[in-house]
Order: sequence, then C-alpha cells, then structure tokens
Amino acid sequence: MRVHRAAILLCASLAGCASHEPIARCEWPPEARAALDLGVRAARRHLHEDALRAEDIGIRYADARNAPHSGHFMGFAAYKRTTDSCVTAMLGAVARTHGVSPDSVRASLARRPVGGDVLVNLSFAALFALIAYGVTGRLNQSFPLDGGRDSVVAVAAIVMTSMLASGVAVLVGEWYAISIEVFRVGNGHLSDRVQRVPWTHHRVEYFLTGVVLFWLVAALRHRIGFGHQAGRATSWAADAARGSRHRRAPVARP
Repeated sequence: MRVHRAAILLCASLAGCASHEPIARCEWPPEARAALDLGVRAARRHLHEDALRAEDIGIRYADARNAPHSGHFMGFAAYKRTTDSCVTAMLGAVARTHGVSPDSVRASLARRPVGGDVLVNLSFAALFALIAYGVTGRLNQSFPLDGGRDSVVAVAAIVMTSMLASGVAVLVGEWYAISIEVFRVGNGHLSDRVQRVPWTHHRVEYFLTGVVLFWLVAALRHRIGFGHQAGRATSWAADAARGSRHRRAPVARP
C-alpha cells in the first residue's frame, strides 16, 4: 500500500505532462459492434488498445470524482473502489462491442510492446555507460591501477563507486521509465498502471546489471589508458634510441 501511494504521488508530479482533462462520466464512447478474431495479430492489438483506453477512462473518472486533488477525497480505499468499478464497467463494454469475454479484455492489458521497454532500457544503459566512462577516468587518475601496492585501493574504489552509481541509477532509471510511460499513455496519473512498468519489479536485477556495466566500462577505460601509456613509453624509448645512435655516429674526417 505504501508503494502504491508513492506511485500515485510520483505520477501526480508528472500530471502536467498529460494533455487531457479528467473524464467526469464513466461511459464508453459510441462504437459500432465488430467481433474480433483473437487469432489475428491486428485484432489482438486493437483489443489491447481498447482495453488501455477503457482503463484510462476509469482512472480519469476516479480522478475527477474523489482523487486527492479533486476536492472530494475520502481515502485511498474509496478512490480504488471508484477506479475498479469504472474500469470493470468499461472493460465489459469493450467485451460486448467486440464479442469477447471480459477476462480476455482484462488479460490484454498485461500485453506490453516489448520494443518500447527494450528502447527505454538501452537508452538509459547508454547514458549510464557514458557517465561511468567519465567517472572511471577520474578514478584512474586518483587511484591508478598500475599493479603496485595501490592497486588494491584502486580496485576497492572502483567497486564502491560502482555500487553507489548503480544505486543512484536504479532510482533515476525508474523515474525515467515511469516518465516514458506517462507520455506513452498520455496521462500524468498512471495509478495501477505503474505496476506494469518492468523497472518497478526488477530493481535488484537492474542494480546488479549497473554494477557489472560499470566494471566493464572501468576495464575498458583502464585498457585504453594503459595503451596510451605504453604508446608514450614506446615512443620515448624510440626517440631515446635514435638520439643515442646520432651521438655515437662516427664523424667522417677529410
């Protein structure tokens, strides 16, 4: 319950992103009856879109009736009853319109476009890797991993920093994923829909992935830095060798 309230407050803070006003009536808009064959992919997508729309109507209706900002708030339990009642009615309307069972309509809500979630994860991972690249560069300067006695300190610094960076990334990444979901559904208040955002169910996995990604970036940064140092050392040795040959070259006498 505490997590649910936190989600409501977070989504309310993003309400300015929504472009629609709350719906004051729990009514499904007029639509011609058309049976859907759920064996067809396009039909399943259409049912999914209608189910999302039905859920959104229920949430907007409850927001207008007795949400915390409506002026008629009577507690979260009453708000949830209003939401569930209207959503159930709207899902039933969708079921009657398309000749399917209400359970099929409700089940379609859980079907998410995988491509969108993958894009959210990859874009945030790229941002995290870019930040980690800059942070590990500073760590290499302060705690060089050169194989000496200070290497233990350097490794410890990388491990501790990776855990801290990944912990912060989990919090920021969840806000990022929820913000993308707000724009996707077009409503600043996600309500129970926040529970379908994958990030809210895999925080530990995201944390461990962030730690491993930080280590990989640190290893890459160390390898690049080591290569540059080796290149400079080789260049210096070559210059020194050429200078020595010039000094030792015999002078021709007439």
